[in-house]
Amino acid sequence: MEVNPILEIDKISTPEFIVIDSLKIKSVIVGNEELIFNESSGVFVESFSSKNNDIFFSLEYFYLEGGSNYIDCVISFDEGLIGAPKCGYKD
Repeated sequence: MEVNPILEIDKISTPEFIVIDSLKIKSVIVGNEELIFNESSGVFVESFSSKNNDIFFSLEYFYLEGGSNYIDCVISFDEGLIGAPKCGYKD
């Protein structure tokens, strides 16, 4: 577990590799609950992919009290900018 866990997503322009937009994710919201990465026993990226204007990723979030949950998230690029992740517990 990192001391300051964070998931960074950058939108870059090629071939110059210039950063157009950036998003630093330190927590995700599932329902009405905010799951803060540095207040957990660990957060692990289980999968990561993209399709069209969306990025999909799955996390396993370990609670300090014990136990874990799998979370699926999607980030959409609205008008070219990175949107906030929309997440839900994996079925």
